[in-house]
Amino acid sequence: MSLKTAAIPGQAKAIYKLLVSGKALSANDLASKLRILPNAVYRNTRKLIELGLIEQLDQYPVQFKMRPIDEAMKEYLSVAQKDFTENFFPRDSKNTIKTNTDISISFIRTRSELLDMTNTDMETVEKSIDHIVSGLELPADTMLAYKKVLDRGIKLRFIVQNFSELNKGILRSWQKMGMEIRFFPLMEARIIIFDSNIVYLTSYDPRKKEQAIGIRFAYTPIVKQMSELFENRWTVSKALMTD
Repeated sequence: MSLKTAAIPGQAKAIYKLLVSGKALSANDLASKLRILPNAVYRNTRKLIELGLIEQLDQYPVQFKMRPIDEAMKEYLSVAQKDFTENFFPRDSKNTIKTNTDISISFIRTRSELLDMTNTDMETVEKSIDHIVSGLELPADTMLAYKKVLDRGIKLRFIVQNFSELNKGILRSWQKMGMEIRFFPLMEARIIIFDSNIVYLTSYDPRKKEQAIGIRFAYTPIVKQMSELFENRWTVSKALMTD
């Protein structure tokens, strides 16, 4: 899909606005409300379906319904991300984008891939690692990598999105290791920043913990923006009392 085809026509936007209420509507309903032909409805709903914004219900007469906002946003951003990189950046055999500028972009498809890549970056970090994460249990090799960077004097700060009796013991053990931890309500994202030079941006769905669709940037302007976001969230987050 190209940038041109990713754009949403005016009639498609109007159809989406009618479906925002959450109520399923037929093609005839939409055509009547917008005073357009049913053929125009089908043409524009096809675009919205391609972008992951709505779904067609399996019934007669055909009806269309808005997808949940979080699902639709992930799908739409996935399309936009793929479109942007395919149009502007070549990709090598390792699924990494290299350009003539100081940009390095790598794609992340699973939580395991995210952990492998961050473990590698931990080997070269020099000053700090800032995290916005779920706050759930991490694999032993990742905890070992954290211990090694702490032993090297690296500053680790975590904003966790979950805090309950279920993970209280986990967070207490992190604090004892030397990590600084605060709590901020669910943001549905993981953000990890290395030395203000590298940033990971991945999705986070507590119902599907192994999913981690996202991207790794080594690009100063983007990292700077995410660092500012982290500092803002760190300021308003609550310090945890795990004892």
